[in-house]
Amino acid sequence: MPTKINFVERLPSVQPCAYDECMVTGEVQKAKYVYYRCTGHRGKCGLPRFREEDIANRLGEPLRGLQVPPEVVSQIVSMLRETNPALLRRSGC
Repeated sequence: MPTKINFVERLPSVQPCAYDECMVTGEVQKAKYVYYRCTGHRGKCGLPRFREEDIANRLGEPLRGLQVPPEVVSQIVSMLRETNPALLRRSGC
């Protein structure tokens, strides 16, 4: 049986379904793959199911050439350490 996951937790920048504005939900298949689909609360929806890696690639494409200078990265990490140290412990920074 698929395990439901919260779409917002996995891909927070993704908006509700563009076809009918219902929520998009994710399901883990074979304990490995995450597929997203419209919940369809307003009836049958035309949004096809899609894999998490597909949407991550599409969202990441515009950022591929982005380079953050090392001094900016250091400032961000320092600010995060001050404001939310638990977040950095979980991420290993």
